[in-house]
Amino acid sequence: MDKKRRVLIIGLDGATFDLLLPLIEQGHMPVLKSLIARGVSARLTSTIPPVTAPAWVTFQTGVNPGKHGMVEFMQPAADYSAQLATATNVSAKSIWTLLSEAGKKVVTVNVPLTYPPHPVNGYVVSGMLAPNTEVEFTAPPELGQELLQHVPGYQIMPLQNLAYVGLEKFVANMCDVIDKRAQAALYLMRRAEWDVFMVHFQAIDVLQHALWSHLDPRHPDYARTPEAERDRVRQFYRRLDENLAKVSAGVDDQTDIVVMSDHGFGSALKRIYINQWLANEKYLTLTTSPALLKTLGVLEDVVRRVDVFKLRRRIKPAFGQRDQMLRGLTQDHFIDWTQSRVFGFSGTHFANVYVNRRGRFAHGTVSAEEADRLCAEIATKLLQWIEPATGQRLIEQVYRREEVYRGPQVEWLPDLMVRPRAGYIFETRFKRGWLTGPLPADLTGVHRMDGIFIGAGPRFRAAEPIGAALLIDMPPTLLYLLDTPVPREMDGRILTEFIQPEYVAQHPADTSAATVVTLPVDTDESPYTPEEQQTILEHLGRLGYL
Repeated sequence: MDKKRRVLIIGLDGATFDLLLPLIEQGHMPVLKSLIARGVSARLTSTIPPVTAPAWVTFQTGVNPGKHGMVEFMQPAADYSAQLATATNVSAKSIWTLLSEAGKKVVTVNVPLTYPPHPVNGYVVSGMLAPNTEVEFTAPPELGQELLQHVPGYQIMPLQNLAYVGLEKFVANMCDVIDKRAQAALYLMRRAEWDVFMVHFQAIDVLQHALWSHLDPRHPDYARTPEAERDRVRQFYRRLDENLAKVSAGVDDQTDIVVMSDHGFGSALKRIYINQWLANEKYLTLTTSPALLKTLGVLEDVVRRVDVFKLRRRIKPAFGQRDQMLRGLTQDHFIDWTQSRVFGFSGTHFANVYVNRRGRFAHGTVSAEEADRLCAEIATKLLQWIEPATGQRLIEQVYRREEVYRGPQVEWLPDLMVRPRAGYIFETRFKRGWLTGPLPADLTGVHRMDGIFIGAGPRFRAAEPIGAALLIDMPPTLLYLLDTPVPREMDGRILTEFIQPEYVAQHPADTSAATVVTLPVDTDESPYTPEEQQTILEHLGRLGYL
């Protein structure tokens, strides 16, 4: 008779072997080294785009964005306004719901896009996009206060900003956040009965956006960073490894451990102003003159120069108004929707390009017949876009939505997904008529496609790294490990090559489940107050998502 099958999942947001393997070789992460040595590991290819929102939703649903409907943190409404995504916007059942329906006990801690928390057969502590711990951020609701009593100072997201507090305090805050996350996980692991337990560490992504220049010798600013600062940043990874030891020690030797990330990371070097390019190519029409845009760009720089004497650290409360002012100077208020055929919307790692379709948007100008020709034309031009300063192509690949997505939500997704040259990120706002421009000093890292997978435990093979897998393969694999039927509608596959052959032979997969994973999308009412939404938008902006 089989012993109880349990799985512990540790999410490391933005983790990449490109960074972790050198840290392991230098002796900074012995626990992670041990997990790799006794298990199986692979690069885990993310979603298109490799962004936290669609990636973790894909992981939680097992379906592609054409079915679950999520490609970014912000979704465009018919009137061109931006709607902040929540768990209620996801049009597919989560694996937590499927496992609960199968009678499994579930606990999730800090997993992104789980706010508002949906009840499961167990416990949910919401993650990224929950505004704070003053709202109902847990299911059941009373768990929140209980958790805060046992883990005082628990934070959903790191609250401090590098530019406000400086490197030392910033890293110390990141360490405190992951310490509290591990404490919360250990408390719930001991308190609750569970079959699957997931704890997610978001602070890795936050730190790497700001301080990749201190971690990667290939970053052009690395040589100019003091060694003492670099070691201070590496201290975060030593602390992370200590917390991995604590969490993994909380399970017995019959529990499988999965360590994974949603995407990888690399150097951020420069911005590409996609809407300015569309305006120059006559696909998008502006309501103001190039001269005024240049003047507003100068004014934006004047506002930012308050940082010269590090004043922002002393007057932090005023900077919410400052950030609103900057968006007002550079945002898409300058687009004439009645005359524009194409526009870029809220996407930085890849550009999300929408055709202004009739019937889709309030002032649509393009027919369905014209849209296809327009997309082909723009894709060709984008691939020929050369940066004069370098003589190199700025765009690596352009995806038509029908090429990468399938499902009932496809018609609401961007017409084109534009992948930039490595090191470049997109900006939808306007500045001085620029097509490319510099990044803020505290934005040095950007997402890449390849995340990580490590599986260790009684059912995983013990092997050298064995290639790559897809993030979307994780949900059916986890359901299989938890002896739960895999819905036919899931788009991934069970990663049987990662599992002991004897186990696979004795446990044939049940893929006959007829569960319908698509559900109606509930967008009638936002769970956020205006103040909460503003706080979240400012945080996403500092991370380079907006």
